[in-house]
Amino acid sequence: MFGKSVSDKKMFIQHAQHEKIEAMSHVAASLAHEVRNPLTAVKGFLKLIREKPQDLPKVQQYITICLDEIQRTESILSEYLSISRPHGEQRQLVDFSGQVQAVADVMTPFATMHNVELQVQRPEEALMIRANPDEIKQVLVNFVKNAIEACASTPGGQVSLHLKAVQDRAQLMVKDNGVGMNEQQISRLGSIYFSTKTSGTGLGLTYSYQVIHAVGGSVKVTSKPQSGTVFTIAIPLHTDTL
Repeated sequence: MFGKSVSDKKMFIQHAQHEKIEAMSHVAASLAHEVRNPLTAVKGFLKLIREKPQDLPKVQQYITICLDEIQRTESILSEYLSISRPHGEQRQLVDFSGQVQAVADVMTPFATMHNVELQVQRPEEALMIRANPDEIKQVLVNFVKNAIEACASTPGGQVSLHLKAVQDRAQLMVKDNGVGMNEQQISRLGSIYFSTKTSGTGLGLTYSYQVIHAVGGSVKVTSKPQSGTVFTIAIPLHTDTL
């Protein structure tokens, strides 16, 4: 009886250690995934600077964007250092329309590198939501990056971002004409370590789904193999700002 108790305790300790190691590996993989996004953008702009160093106005613009992306990387690292903090802290009013355009500007070189055309359609007026601006930007980068990669091997690859106000929500449609997904793949979206790519952890979308749900939003997806994918993201508008 005593021996069985000791054995059970040993198994419990081993299980707890395994859970801890697994959690740490998830965090490490997620961190690498999130940091890779801004680094990819910086790499793209540095290549553009190297190609046309004499175009000083463009060089200045690219350097400014690179510095912003480095700052975002620092913010991501700070977030992971305090990973126990729940999503949604430090929420503030954010112009979702402005964020969509800013992310499109940042991701355009990445799209160009993959021979993909990135289009944006959004209202001129601000669409205000209440959220953490760094989290929302990371969410947008995740969706746009995935869409670009999904149609990178498609001739005439296109990604379009269409933002509009629908009743009391800001609705963003991220559409690509890429490889698409079957019903089983769609049902697993947002799960940890599920990815439709040969490389990748799927943690980017897991994080994105959590952030969107934390602000009262929703994500819908329609897709068919070889027919592209449409993600529809809806986030409650903050309507009493005027």
